[in-house]
Amino acid sequence: MPIPYETSGNSCNKEVLSELVHGMQNNLSENDYVSVIRSGLERVGISSFSYVHLGCSPREAKEATIIGNYPSEWVHNYKEISLHKIDPVIAMSACSPKPFFWDEMFSVDDSGIFNMSSSYGIERGFSIPMHEPGYAFGSMHFSTKKEDQEFVGAIGRNYSFILSLSFVAHHYRPILEGFESNNSLTKREAECLQWVAAGKTYSEIAMILGISERTVKFHAKSLMVKLDSVNIKQAMSQAIRMGWI
Repeated sequence: MPIPYETSGNSCNKEVLSELVHGMQNNLSENDYVSVIRSGLERVGISSFSYVHLGCSPREAKEATIIGNYPSEWVHNYKEISLHKIDPVIAMSACSPKPFFWDEMFSVDDSGIFNMSSSYGIERGFSIPMHEPGYAFGSMHFSTKKEDQEFVGAIGRNYSFILSLSFVAHHYRPILEGFESNNSLTKREAECLQWVAAGKTYSEIAMILGISERTVKFHAKSLMVKLDSVNIKQAMSQAIRMGWI
C-alpha cells in the first residue's frame, strides 16, 4: 500500500517532536521512555506501538529487545518462543530501509503470527526500519485493529512526525539491563577479537597485548558466550556481521 504522504508541515507536530526530543535526552527508564512516546503518538491519533532492536539478522539473533505498550502477554509469548526469527514484519524490516504497511505481508505470512496477534488487537500496522552498521537494526511498529478506518490517514497526515519520532526513539532507546549492555564488547575483548581477525594465535595476541595467554583465552571464552558461538572463528564472523569490529 502506498504511503499517503502529508502535503504540508504541521507546526503542532513540530512542537510535539521538540518536546519529545527534550524528554528523551534525560536518560529515561523503560517505563518513562514508553510514556513519552505514547504521549506524543496519542496527540496524532495513534495509540499502540512497539520498538524492536536486534543485534544481527533475525534468524541468528538469540533474543530481541522489545519496548512499547503492546499487551504484556503477547510480548511475553512472542519472546518466549522467539517469534522474531519467523515474523515477516521483522524480516522485512531487516532487509529493507523502506517504511511499509503490513498489508504487504499478509500474502507471504506462513508463520501464523498475524492470526496469533489478532487476538490481542494487533491486526494492521505500519513499520519503520532503522539500520545500523553491520546487521544490527531497530524498527518502530505502530498497530491497530482491522476495523480502524482512520489508521492509514493518521499515518499519512503525520508521516514526517512519525518518521522523526521513530529515529529519535531509536537513538535514545534505553539499554536494558542484562541485554544489550551485556552484549557489548569490553575494550580488551575488542582488541583480542581484532587480532584474531588479523590471523594471530592466542600466544601471539598475549605477546602483543602484554598479557598472559590464559587471559587471552578467558576473553575469547567471554566473546563466544556473548556472541552465542561455538568457537572463536564463529564469534569473529558474528561480530563482523553485527558491526562490532
